[in-house]
Amino acid sequence: MKLELKGYVLMSRKNRIAILGAGRLGKGFLGAEFLNAGWNVDFYDIDKKVIDNLKNSEFTVDMHTPYQTYKKKYSGYGVYDVNDDISKPLSEANVIAIDTYPQDIYMLYPLLGKVAKDKLTQKKRLSILVFTNKTNLILSITEGIKNYLNEFENKEFDTYVEVKDAIIIRSTFAQSNSALEVQSLAVTDSIIEKLAYNDISNISGICESDDVHRLKLMKLFTLNGPHAAYAYSGFYCGLETMNEAELNPFCQDVALGVAKITKRVILNEYKLKEADLNRISISNLAKDPILDSIKRVACNPIRKLAYNDRLVYPAVLALQQGENYDFHAKAIALGLLYVDETDEEALELQAYLKNNGIRETLKRYSQLNETHDMLIRKIMYFYEGLKKRR
Repeated sequence: MKLELKGYVLMSRKNRIAILGAGRLGKGFLGAEFLNAGWNVDFYDIDKKVIDNLKNSEFTVDMHTPYQTYKKKYSGYGVYDVNDDISKPLSEANVIAIDTYPQDIYMLYPLLGKVAKDKLTQKKRLSILVFTNKTNLILSITEGIKNYLNEFENKEFDTYVEVKDAIIIRSTFAQSNSALEVQSLAVTDSIIEKLAYNDISNISGICESDDVHRLKLMKLFTLNGPHAAYAYSGFYCGLETMNEAELNPFCQDVALGVAKITKRVILNEYKLKEADLNRISISNLAKDPILDSIKRVACNPIRKLAYNDRLVYPAVLALQQGENYDFHAKAIALGLLYVDETDEEALELQAYLKNNGIRETLKRYSQLNETHDMLIRKIMYFYEGLKKRR
């Protein structure tokens, strides 16, 4: 018994994940699945309410699978405030999962630089997993961390530290980031770039792939694009949940149109086959759908209306390929009509719109110019019409 216990302690010391961001996904997917697999789990967050709630109570995940829905309570994890000196406990992790808004990741560079130094000194390996829908971040994150290392450490970095991208397909929902009741949609696995330095093969809900970069782009356009169209059209209709939007005829027309055209232009642009898209599609339905809010999906409209993001780039491809771009133009116009007093990006976007008009707003935030004039005109047409009928 003692030998077994010692073996377990050694294993648990080796297998420790630090989750930077203890919100919905951090608890409802990453925390739950790594705890299920017997890993030591530590949550790190900057929000005092998130931290206090986790310290003072356990959290519950309402898991929605194609076959059943069940609840499970979780405890026995560590909780740390990012505002404190946490480099020492963080350095004990052999896997770090970043689950923050992409625009906030740069704030972690000094901390991750310290951890990388410790790993290099100890000659221990570290895997950093990046969970965000934003693409093409891995190089900038790697360089951001390496900026806090000296010349010798930079040369040794790749020998001990790997930074890997991930595709979020396992969605989660809660009333807030600090809520301790989380719903998790467990119908399709999330995908991570293959790890070289740590074994996560025992983690349910995650599969590894060598093709994450391409698949992540496909997922952003073919899944997140229609999802955003549902959210912005649902908000326009005065709805509160994605569930309501998915049943609304107006929302269906916009989102399903976006989905159909996006699939066509993406398959053509990247010379893909249907089987490629099936790898990142949500092919199964949960027995009981999760209740998801429109504001969660619609938030940060500046990021979601950027040129290389979910709606604008497929619209540009449709324009270039001679396809119908009306559905995308309408969805973008609805995104420009999104207002949320608690969303800094929404407030910034509305203020710029008011002072500069649609064309300049699309130029600044969506990088659309005179070569996209027909698309811009169509967005303006829908924007003015929708605004009048509001």
